[in-house]
Amino acid sequence: GCPVLTWQPNCTNFRAAFTTVLERMKPDIIWVVAWEPNFFVYSNSQLRNQVTTSVKLLRAHTKQLVIDGQSDYHGFTVDPKQETIRRLQLGQTDFSDMQLSREKHNELHASEWSMMRSLESSTVTFNNVADQFCESDYCPFYNPRNLHQYYGDRSGHMNQEGLDRLRPGYKEIA
Repeated sequence: GCPVLTWQPNCTNFRAAFTTVLERMKPDIIWVVAWEPNFFVYSNSQLRNQVTTSVKLLRAHTKQLVIDGQSDYHGFTVDPKQETIRRLQLGQTDFSDMQLSREKHNELHASEWSMMRSLESSTVTFNNVADQFCESDYCPFYNPRNLHQYYGDRSGHMNQEGLDRLRPGYKEIA
């Protein structure tokens, strides 16, 4: 898919169509899930320019813009759901490597979080999903109480368990 906050050369048609839809619909609220690999490709100035331009476009066509912070899903090389199943079949119950320390998580996302927070205003809200996923010192990729995964695949697409974890934060914003 094509990202909303950053640009890719092969997404020109998407961006034009997206802009047309925004202009015609003028939704009351736009929710952007800001998981974009380009956050790690561009320099800070390039990224700030692209994101600022995109936020201006979105703000011009809505009453409220909510930007969800990046997914906690970085540095994991196997499908968490399949890995959990495999380990349970083998009788293994240690899942401590299927999480990031809060410190490492914050370090991975410091740059984009800082940028997103700098764009906040009365009509732009930055929703840091880490605040909802992370326990006190760790950010697990699964629910530690029932071992249900938050993600359905290696690409970081959330499943119902992950979305349920975010529901209270969404209710606060909406």
